[in-house]
Amino acid sequence: MPSELTRYCPKCETRTPSAPLPQLSDDEAQLARLGRRDPEGFFRRYYCLQCRAIWRSVEVPVDFLDGLLASREEVEELERHVALLRFLMASLRQQQGQAAPAQRLAA
Repeated sequence: MPSELTRYCPKCETRTPSAPLPQLSDDEAQLARLGRRDPEGFFRRYYCLQCRAIWRSVEVPVDFLDGLLASREEVEELERHVALLRFLMASLRQQQGQAAPAQRLAA
């Protein structure tokens, strides 16, 4: 059967034969809802021929996916910086809070 593909099924958690379902709406309109003006991918619904599950996937070019994966490390590094800044701000507030009662006792 030519429409049969081997894809990862999220329910079976393995690669199984699956079939694409007909598109019910325009890919470009769906991507526009995600804020992408220039659609580089499209949504597709698949049907698992083994467990009969239906799931939704996004198909994107490899270059676009590589860019996302490369930026993931940068995002994680920025999240670490934000966490450190929050910690430093909380420490500063705590030090200022402890200094205020000590100043009242000295007065």
